Amino acid sequence: MMHPMFTHAGNGIARGSFGWIGLAYLIAHVLLWAAVIFIAAKLINKYLNKTGDTKKSTAAAEKNDSALMILRERYAKGEIDDEEYKKKKTNLEP
Repeated sequence: MMHPMFTHAGNGIARGSFGWIGLAYLIAHVLLWAAVIFIAAKLINKYLNKTGDTKKSTAAAEKNDSALMILRERYAKGEIDDEEYKKKKTNLEP
């Protein structure tokens, strides 16, 4: 004798009711697709940022050079002393 879940008379697979197995399958399926989309988004983001990193690093270097140039000018004009110059220079250098 077969289990009622597997017969046409039972309240099981033959009638479209999977119970907790169907729910587990649904959750696993949703989690799988969420992981695939998440990984794809990370890879795309990494690829797009790789091309933009050179622009960002160049802009940051130019800004840092500009700040060091202003600091040197202020030191040359006598607006700041040796101690303040050295302290600010160590903060600005990478």
